[in-house]
Amino acid sequence: MTEQVLQTPKIKNGVFTTLGSSLIKGDPDVIFKTLLKFDDYSRWNTFTPNAEKVTSFEDFPKIGDQINLTVHMNGMNTRTQLVEITSFDANLRRICWKGLGFPNWALRSERVQELIEVDPGVYEYKNYETMEGFASYLTNFFVRSQLDEGFQRCTSDLKNYIESTS
Repeated sequence: MTEQVLQTPKIKNGVFTTLGSSLIKGDPDVIFKTLLKFDDYSRWNTFTPNAEKVTSFEDFPKIGDQINLTVHMNGMNTRTQLVEITSFDANLRRICWKGLGFPNWALRSERVQELIEVDPGVYEYKNYETMEGFASYLTNFFVRSQLDEGFQRCTSDLKNYIESTS
């Protein structure tokens, strides 16, 4: 759990940030391409085992493309969330999306997934989401611990998948 509120491309002063992070040994292009293969999330991602492209795109998404995510908070709490790509940079190995379905004043969220080189052949995979708006206070109070666990589980899942297949 991070107490620091991280900025995203669209949210500069959020209420809270949930964060997962893992160090992964591997080829950064393979790691990033795995993140972008939404149809294959069920192979490695226990937090978001289903990511269905609503907007059709080939290898790389573009700003405005939409994805329907199925999120498993825990064994009893599953929800579907429509998201829209807000930023994509293949060179920086960074993709961001915002949640749809709520008015911005009620709840606004943006997730960032990025790879940062820490040593040759070792990359930090950061997966975080910053939220703002009235409902973000309720989200923080009621499900923050589940989000923190899920985001960390996602980064650990990717690490285990990449390192076991390379």
